Amino acid sequence: MAHKKHLFSIILILAMCLPLQAQMLTPVKWTKSVKMTDANNGVITFTATIDKGWHMYSNDTPEGGPIPLSIKWDKKEGVKLVGGLIHSKAPTTIDD
Repeated sequence: MAHKKHLFSIILILAMCLPLQAQMLTPVKWTKSVKMTDANNGVITFTATIDKGWHMYSNDTPEGGPIPLSIKWDKKEGVKLVGGLIHSKAPTTIDD
């Protein structure tokens, strides 16, 4: 009988741990802003705040390397993307 209680306790503990593994980590928080440079053109700025101990890959990683950063958004009628992502400061290189 004692073995059944121990087995039940172990199964119960394992069952309680399963939801913990399913939590979605969000170590990067994003903000965006738009600054109009004239009546028809503007600059969109994306800012990422990254939790300590985390990093993200650049949008211009070398071919064969990790998957580069990409940003996707819904198309807006009358809005056309000109240019691409530009770093506001030089990326930091870290051996992964």
